[in-house]
Amino acid sequence: MAIEINFENFSTQTEETLTQRVQFVFSPLNELFRSLHILLNPRHHGLHMKWIVETQQKMTSALYNDLHYFRLIYELGTPTLFLPSTEIFITNLDNEIVLLRDKLNAVTDDEMVNLLTVMTKNRENSFIPKLAKGLEWGDFKLSHNENIISDILKDSDAVYKRFFNFISQYRTLIFDDYWYDKNIEQILLEEIESASQIMHRVGFKGFLNQLQIERMQFKDNKLMILKPFDANIQLKNADSLLFVPSYFTYPHLFAETFSKGIFITYDCLSNRHKKLDIEQLSKVFFALSDPARIELVSHLHEEKNTTQGLAQLLSYTQSNVSKQLRLLKEAELVASEKQGKYVFYATTSLFEQVLPDFNLLVNQSKYKI
Repeated sequence: MAIEINFENFSTQTEETLTQRVQFVFSPLNELFRSLHILLNPRHHGLHMKWIVETQQKMTSALYNDLHYFRLIYELGTPTLFLPSTEIFITNLDNEIVLLRDKLNAVTDDEMVNLLTVMTKNRENSFIPKLAKGLEWGDFKLSHNENIISDILKDSDAVYKRFFNFISQYRTLIFDDYWYDKNIEQILLEEIESASQIMHRVGFKGFLNQLQIERMQFKDNKLMILKPFDANIQLKNADSLLFVPSYFTYPHLFAETFSKGIFITYDCLSNRHKKLDIEQLSKVFFALSDPARIELVSHLHEEKNTTQGLAQLLSYTQSNVSKQLRLLKEAELVASEKQGKYVFYATTSLFEQVLPDFNLLVNQSKYKI
C-alpha cells in the first residue's frame, strides 16, 4: 500500500525536468506543529523522550487543555492551510505566524469547518485503519471531543484568538528555548544545503537514494510513499514537490497536498544519531587511505561520472577504476545509479558526514587533486 504520486509526461522526460519540480523548504512553524504532534503521541518518539518528559513537567493545565483542544491541526498531519511556507518563502517563525493569521482571517467559517470535518472522518476511517494502527501508530488513541468545530460555528474569532494565544504561550514556555538550545535552525539549514548539493550532483533519483528513507521510492516514473493505506495524487507539470526536513518528524513521513503540489516532511534527525560500527569505520578509513581513491572521490564529490569517464579523466585503466570504486562502495562513500545503459557514481551522504569540509581540505593541501 502506498501514496502514489504521478507526474505529467514533461516532468519525467529528463533528470533535469524532474529535478526542476523539487524545492526545499525551511519552516519553523512546521516544526512547531510537529513538536505538538509528538506531545500528543509520545510513545512513538523515543528520540525525543527526554524532551517530552521535561516538557510535560513544564506544561500548565491550561496549556495541556489547549494542546488537546487544537489537536486536529497536528494530530496526524498538519493541513497545508496552516503552513504559509507552502505558498511564500519565509524564514522566520514570527513572520510565518503573522501570515497564518492573515490566512485564517481570509477563510470562511464553513470552509474551516469542512476542512476539520474531513480530517475527522479521514483519521477515523481510511487514514488510520487497523493495519496503520499496528504498523505505524501503535498505541495511538483518537479522542472524540470535537468542540473546536462547533465553537468555530459559534464564534470563530474567539477560537482563533485562543489558538494564537496557545501558540504564543507554548513558544514562550517551551518551544523557543528548545529551538535555540538544540540549534535546530542550523540543523535544518545544513540538511537543506546538503540535500541541494546532492540533488545537483546526482539528480532527483540519486537524492532519494541518499536520503535512505526506505518508505519513499521513485519507480516507473512515480514517487511512491509507502503507507498502510492507498492514495493517488496527480501532479501537473507546473506543480512542485516541496521537501521539508524536520527535526521532530521521526519515525513518520508526512505528505500533504496543497494548491500547487505536494508538501513532504521527512526526518533529518535519525541519520545524525546513527553511529558507525568499528567494522564500518575501518572500511571508511581504509578506503580513504589510498591517493587514487582520494582522487576518485574528489571528482565524484563535484559531479557524478561513469567508470569510463573517470578512467579518461585520471588516465587510469577502467579495471583499476572499477577496483577502487568497489572499495569505495563497500565503505558506503560512493553509490551507483543506472541511467539508461550507463552507470553513474557519486559520493554519498556518509561521505558528507565523514568529510563535511572536504573541498576546504583539498584547497588548502599542498597538492591540488
